[in-house]
Amino acid sequence: MQHAQWHEEWRKRPDVCRIRDSLFAWLKLEQQAILEIGPLDRPLLDKDPAYQLKYLDYADTATLRQNISGHTLRNPDAVVELDYVQGERLLSEVVTDRFDLIVASHVLEHLPNLLGWLREAAKILKPGGKIFAVYPDRRYTFDLERPATSIGTLLENDSLQRTRPSPAAAFDQYYYHKNVDSNSLWRGYAAHQQKTPRTFPPAQALHAFQEAHRTYMNCHCNLLDLESLQEALSLSRQLSLQPFQVTRSLPTSKPYLDFIVLLDQGVA
Repeated sequence: MQHAQWHEEWRKRPDVCRIRDSLFAWLKLEQQAILEIGPLDRPLLDKDPAYQLKYLDYADTATLRQNISGHTLRNPDAVVELDYVQGERLLSEVVTDRFDLIVASHVLEHLPNLLGWLREAAKILKPGGKIFAVYPDRRYTFDLERPATSIGTLLENDSLQRTRPSPAAAFDQYYYHKNVDSNSLWRGYAAHQQKTPRTFPPAQALHAFQEAHRTYMNCHCNLLDLESLQEALSLSRQLSLQPFQVTRSLPTSKPYLDFIVLLDQGVA
């Protein structure tokens, strides 16, 4: 399948339509400078003469294609060509342009230092710039039994200036992981949760913990729902640790597994 056709077919999915409908309803994209982070083979936006769009990811296109090769639900040939490759550097060290909007779908939960990343995002945004983010609700993903991330943990990650997920986060992702289906959870949460076994043996979780001391382990670092994200951003903004707050949101709803937020800075 050609990459344009792959993108078109993916965007027909109801969950993706929900995200894109919110993006176009909340924001006027014409003549805007937009940075989409983590598009991989499923970008929310294509490059269009109506707006200036650039793509950023953690690794180069060839590496990303190799990482998803053999994955039955992904298409290596459809991975977009990137404008920026971040690696473990700060956003402001990599991105040379300034943007009106950052689009980040299923990105924020992976950040080792969410508060620090938000400060970096502000540096590459123009005055009044916004972040449109899609965030998996931990209650409807493989993280459903993982302890929620506290504001104290977010503060600690910021104080330590983490650039890699903590060993604890790597351990928890494997130890608590369950292959759940969000549709089944919506039909009967407790029953589906109880009957679903954990995916990995404890030894594998311990191995992830040990590896995370030595190398970057890609995992979910920030386990939040809409309410806890709003609280964390509100408090950290009051403490002048980052400038954003939630100004629009679409809560998690049946049968979906994520919520959508618009983050704005400088709003009273």
